[in-house]
Amino acid sequence: MTFPSDAKNVFEYEKTGDAAKDAALRDSTLGVNSVDEAIFKGSTDSEALGFYNVDRALSGAIVFVNRYIKANDVWVGETRYFDYEVELSGTTKAYITYCSDESKSFLKNRKTGKVDNTPTTADSYVLYYTALTKNADGVWQTTDVASERGSEKCQP
Repeated sequence: MTFPSDAKNVFEYEKTGDAAKDAALRDSTLGVNSVDEAIFKGSTDSEALGFYNVDRALSGAIVFVNRYIKANDVWVGETRYFDYEVELSGTTKAYITYCSDESKSFLKNRKTGKVDNTPTTADSYVLYYTALTKNADGVWQTTDVASERGSEKCQP
């Protein structure tokens, strides 16, 4: 997956030492990147989007990406993901929570190139709750995502 040179996701987490948890964490970051790649391409017809996201996560991602496409927007800057917690349920289910800091990422109009330098507020910080299932090929696919924008847990 490739991003424009002016956009970057930073994932801050330590390896747990548990191979399954570490694989789930890695694949969850690829799920996030696949959504952003679709935004940058301006299309939900992306191989990665449907590979790393399935079920409700995929339908939610398509709605999310289509909002960007309809507004003719992309984003620039840096989004930081941190405070990861991962729990396994059996050998094929994982639940990961994490925060994002969007204070250094901004909307950019695809046509005009104008960047909307919005001020940092509580809404710049988002808490995510995700569910993942390991498929037959051993890939952890995000099946569901819920978020809480402005979460106190994620604010500095």
